[in-house]
Amino acid sequence: MLIGGISTVNGDNIDDVFNEPIGQFSAIEENVLPIHLLVSVF
Repeated sequence: MLIGGISTVNGDNIDDVFNEPIGQFSAIEENVLPIHLLVSVF
């Protein structure tokens, strides 16, 4: 997932505002069936 924004003026204080804080790493759910298979899995 890529989250970001493009602005013509460097206004990071007002440009990149999100409703919920976004962490650096997502949580890992163990033993969950895959939603999308990789090409090499077919």
